Amino acid sequence: MSIVPESVSLSACGNVRKVNQDAVFVLETEALSVYLVADGMGGHSDGELASRGVVSAMEAWASAWTPPEEAAWQQMLTEVTEVLQAENDRIFRDCNADGKICGTTLVLIIVMQGMYALFSIGDSRLYRLEKRHVLQLTTDDVWENDPAQTAGLSEQQIRTHPNRGKLLRAFGTAQDLRLHRQTGPLAKDMLFLICSDGIYKYCDEKTLSRACRKAKKGGKPMTEALRLLEQKVLDGGARDNYSAVFVRT
Repeated sequence: MSIVPESVSLSACGNVRKVNQDAVFVLETEALSVYLVADGMGGHSDGELASRGVVSAMEAWASAWTPPEEAAWQQMLTEVTEVLQAENDRIFRDCNADGKICGTTLVLIIVMQGMYALFSIGDSRLYRLEKRHVLQLTTDDVWENDPAQTAGLSEQQIRTHPNRGKLLRAFGTAQDLRLHRQTGPLAKDMLFLICSDGIYKYCDEKTLSRACRKAKKGGKPMTEALRLLEQKVLDGGARDNYSAVFVRT
């Protein structure tokens, strides 16, 4: 079964930062659809180099992709893993020197042959609408989600700890690239939201669910749903870059 989704996306600087270190990439063809959000590590050196680097690498690969006659799905998974590892190594080698830290979060979805593949690292997120609520499919690679870091601490201590929210893993910051990867079947009328933390830190679950339900209608409501999220971010001060992609099958 071939499903070509429809999508809408946005990426903006926000009201405080002078450079947008987020990057978004969308490509939709009959053979393959690719959706990517990368959030260059704000506060670190040239985070936009990392986010734009992984977008450029995936764009080059996806634009040249020709599915083989056999085992196309497995071949795609293998090639994407290799492309991501090579770009991770390039960023680590070329952009992390003299004590600099240059990296990015990554959420990448590839749709092909009635399936989707998800690759992620960092704290950008992928949500899927389940009836009237959103389900987070990604794992935030942050301090409080690592049992080795929180062992022996109470819930109160974890909530108030100065390391809460600290990224432990990112793309490009180490040669050891440990991506989360999952795959699953697609069906008609599925709705996904990919976003950087500049969205979900200002939008509670109720707002995310409302926007996803609107976007699921397709067409113009998808753009309206993006604006709903953006307005919520702006109302909250938009102190970070923010990016979002809605994908509807």
